[in-house]
Amino acid sequence: MKEEKGVFSTRLRTDFGECDFLKRLKISAVLKYLAETSGLDYAQKGYPHRCLLEKGEVFLLTRISCRFHKDVGEEQPLCVTTFEVGTKGALFYRDFEIFTESGEKAISARTAWVLCDPVSRKILAPGSFERKIGGEVSRRADAPEPKKLHLPDHMQPALQYTVRYSDLDGNGHLYNARYADIAADALPFDLWKKSSVREFEINFQAEAKEGDILTVDTADTAWSAEGQKEVFVFGKIGETESFRCRFSFSSLSSPSMDQAEA
Repeated sequence: MKEEKGVFSTRLRTDFGECDFLKRLKISAVLKYLAETSGLDYAQKGYPHRCLLEKGEVFLLTRISCRFHKDVGEEQPLCVTTFEVGTKGALFYRDFEIFTESGEKAISARTAWVLCDPVSRKILAPGSFERKIGGEVSRRADAPEPKKLHLPDHMQPALQYTVRYSDLDGNGHLYNARYADIAADALPFDLWKKSSVREFEINFQAEAKEGDILTVDTADTAWSAEGQKEVFVFGKIGETESFRCRFSFSSLSSPSMDQAEA
């Protein structure tokens, strides 16, 4: 792809283990790509994770919003691009676009981050970061605004999940991509057999650590005449909210994603 000022890009190939039983790329794999690509961008700019830690800083994801323009399969070459948008309040905004080898846009994402003290977890003001954020790219990715999600009143219990060793990342808490797997597991398997995700949004409220028990509730809407359905997932630790997310599904019997956007 043509280089663009302010845009960082990296290439990868999807792995068999990152795809589901229908050989579609899992949402958790996409979230992993987003986190890793942002880390590579900051490392290139001179701010690898270890250097930020030495300065008493760490970036934590707080909101992610993705739009899936087409299903991505196994062993597929991709180009993942990212660019900083700017800051507002305590939030740092960063967008992503993922393209197929032929240059088709497959996934768009918009994210919001906070800068924290890695020990106290106190949120630091964007002005305390030593470099200017954003300003080089004026556009936004074609995904919903990463906003605070509002849940329906009729949430129903779905599952409980205990955080274990393999769930943790280097920050000592449940890795952000694992939340997508937990939320996906809270949904009926039949839903994954008969539909594909068109949009996914998640808000991270409070980090989950080893031994924490996540209580997960869900709620959904009826299928629309166009074959669309929304599902909401809410996770808490005791009485403390941990995460909330929204899936937008398209029935596999309805027009394909590419046809719907034509």
